Amino acid sequence: MIWIILYLWAFFGLYIIVMGAWRARLAGRLYFKNNPVTFVLCLPFVVIGWVMDVVAQYTLAVLIFADLPRRGEHLVTDRLQRYIAHNYGWRYRWAKYICDNLLDIFDPRGEHC
Repeated sequence: MIWIILYLWAFFGLYIIVMGAWRARLAGRLYFKNNPVTFVLCLPFVVIGWVMDVVAQYTLAVLIFADLPRRGEHLVTDRLQRYIAHNYGWRYRWAKYICDNLLDIFDPRGEHC
């Protein structure tokens, strides 16, 4: 059980780091051409975050939401967006809470889900 909590905590931390990198990219400050050192330093966090997202989608999210991912849903956000689009049930409420309180506030656009 503790490994699940640690995994989710690390996954969330990586999400915050990746969104910071994305914010810098959107501002035109994080490109290999103009800032190669910072770009290369950020890249492992992006890759590890993506891998953790895929692993979470096919393991923890299956357990948490009692639902298998649909075809083409490789990231947890894909699943959350589907639940929110259906706009009903306990999965919707959990997805809405996660998006509103954990993900959207760190997304540079404010709308991760």
